Amino acid sequence: MIWAGRSTPTPLTLSLSKGQARPLKAPSIEQMLPRPTPHCNGAGMTELTPRLARLKFRAWHRGTREADYMIGCFFDRFHAEWSDEEIDFFERMIEEEDVDIIGWALGTIAVPEEWRGAMVERMMKLDYVEIPR
Repeated sequence: MIWAGRSTPTPLTLSLSKGQARPLKAPSIEQMLPRPTPHCNGAGMTELTPRLARLKFRAWHRGTREADYMIGCFFDRFHAEWSDEEIDFFERMIEEEDVDIIGWALGTIAVPEEWRGAMVERMMKLDYVEIPR
């Protein structure tokens, strides 16, 4: 087979500046695989019902690392012991703004009447957040 008048292919290159070029490399399989989110208890989403898997994803993908750890670790630590009503409550609560949820947990913002209860009180203890180093 002949490519561009040659018997061997010329590797693709990326021009960096005048006269300089470097061969393009395909990413390795490891680089293409998604990186795991640092969950507090290491539980994956495969053991969860679809509803809980969606909640776990939403708890761990809030927009800031602080919110991810606070809400994601809270979910990881306690979701297995929640009743259907508590799951409903958590599902509604995470629709609130992150700054409000974090403020309630830290005690810097008063908890509105509709959110007061055992779950927010438990969240205020903050003993569930584990930050990997």
